[in-house]
Amino acid sequence: MRKRVAAILEFIGRTQIDMATEQDERKRLYELSRKPIDGRTTAAAVVEVEVGQEEVDGVFGTQKVSLEMMDGLTRKLLKWEQEFGRHGDRL
Repeated sequence: MRKRVAAILEFIGRTQIDMATEQDERKRLYELSRKPIDGRTTAAAVVEVEVGQEEVDGVFGTQKVSLEMMDGLTRKLLKWEQEFGRHGDRL
């Protein structure tokens, strides 16, 4: 069971790093989308950027909930590891 807990904790850590990287990329893309096109901003371009931003927000909208769930799971696993995981480790 300790090995499974360790594997789950490792997976959650890697997933959180991946999600943070995606969040940085999303921020960078959003900043690029706010720049004027060809030095000027047209109404059509602004609408297109806003629609695109809504789609991006929809894709990444569940990310906050997922991070909260992973944090809760991490806390529970660390608590379990404190209670049960270290007592049998005697060298």
